[in-house]
Amino acid sequence: MTGPPCCVGLILATSSRKIVLSNNDNNNLPAAERFQLYAVTTAFPQALAASMGFSWQATDQLGVYNLILGKLTIIVIVTK
Repeated sequence: MTGPPCCVGLILATSSRKIVLSNNDNNNLPAAERFQLYAVTTAFPQALAASMGFSWQATDQLGVYNLILGKLTIIVIVTK
């Protein structure tokens, strides 16, 4: 017996539309370049920001930061 799937559903936000996918749609995913990764937190992650150095970058928008890990950029949104 195998464990539960890691993702029950996935919401993709692209520049033109929002797509809701289930586990059965794995073969119909858009190209990887069309994905963006977001992290949302209610408190500023001080330890993370301090440990990441230049990889942690403020943006023009209050409470929005970029965390750059190689070619991957995670947009971090701090709501408080």
